This record gives sequence, C-alpha cells and structure tokens, in this order.
Amino acid sequence: MSAKRVREASFPLRVERFNEDGWFFVACDGIPGLTAFGPDLEDVFRNLEIAGTELLRRRGREVLSMKVEAVSKDVPERERSWSRMDLFALRPMEAAM
Repeated sequence: MSAKRVREASFPLRVERFNEDGWFFVACDGIPGLTAFGPDLEDVFRNLEIAGTELLRRRGREVLSMKVEAVSKDVPERERSWSRMDLFALRPMEAAM
C-alpha cells in the first residue's frame, strides 16, 4: 500500500482581544466564514481547528488534520500584541490529489 501524499497550507490568523470583556475573536481571512471567539485563547484555537476541519470537509476537501501554530517565535515579548496577524497561522493538512 502506498503512502498518501499530503499537501500543506498556511493561513494567517487575525487575533483580537476586546478590553471590555477580555474575550478573544479569531478570524481566518484565507478561509471565508471561519471565525471563533471566547474568553480563553487555547479554547478558541481548539474550536477554530475543529470548525475549520468541518468547514473544509463540507466544501469537498479531504482534510487530514488542522493545527494552529505560533509562527513568529522570534518576536520579542514586549512587541507582541493580540492583533498581530503574523503570530499565529492555521495549518490544514490535506490529501494531495
């Protein structure tokens, strides 16, 4: 049996934190309609991974897994902000056609 070829992509995430209630809002502009929000960033990312997998599968794509990753680990802590798009990316892994 041959191994399945895998295609990877990377979509920057827009992360915002609202000061009034402290909730996070995360949107993936590269996948229209994919957003998540809540009071805990880890839970928001986990919900985004689940929703993103389901959304792409409903659109006919064979998604094997999806993960939110930090992509700018070299950014000094004092320069980080929740609104910077380059801090996190959504990385779906799909079976290659």
